[in-house]
Amino acid sequence: MGEPEKQGNEPKPDPAEADPFTGAAAASPWAKGFALVTLGGGLVYCLVIAGLAGVSRNAPFQTKADFALFAGFIVVAGAIERIIQPLTAILPPFKEEDSVRSKADRTLLGYGIALIVGIAVSSVFGLYFMEAIGISGEEETLRRGLDVFLTALIITGGTKSLHETITSIEKKKENLKKQAAGAV
Repeated sequence: MGEPEKQGNEPKPDPAEADPFTGAAAASPWAKGFALVTLGGGLVYCLVIAGLAGVSRNAPFQTKADFALFAGFIVVAGAIERIIQPLTAILPPFKEEDSVRSKADRTLLGYGIALIVGIAVSSVFGLYFMEAIGISGEEETLRRGLDVFLTALIITGGTKSLHETITSIEKKKENLKKQAAGAV
C-alpha cells in the first residue's frame, strides 16, 4: 500500500499564507524602502511638525460618553480599511501573475499609504488615542506628536486590533475600580 499518486493540478500552497513574514521578506527592495521612508518620515513629521511645532488640532476629539469616544476611533479605522482595500488592487507592480513578491509589494505600499492617511486624520481631527485613555505628560508638544503617530499606527492596524485594545483597556479600568472599591 503505497502513497496515493499526486495529481498535477493540485494547487500549490501560498508560502505567504503559511508564514506571514515570508511575504514581507519577499518584497522588492523599492517597496521595503517606501515602507521604511513612510514609517520614518511619518514619525519625524509627528514628533517635529505635529508635536514640537504644534501643527495639529489643539483640542482632542471629545464626546460626553466613554464608549462614544472609542466609537470615533473604530469608525475611522474602518473607513481607512475600506479606502485601502480597493486601493491595493490598483497599486503597482502591474504584473500579470500574482507572485508572492508582487503581493508583498502591494501590501507594503498599502500599509504606507494607510499610515499617511492615519497621520493626517489624527492630526486634523484631533484623534489622540493616548490622551483618550488618560496618558498625559509634562512635555505636551512632544507627547502630542508621539500620540499622533501611535494613533495613526493603531487606527491603520484595523478595526479588529483596535477593538481588542479598547476591550483590554476597559477591562483593566474596571478591575482598577473594583480594587479601589475593595480597598475603601
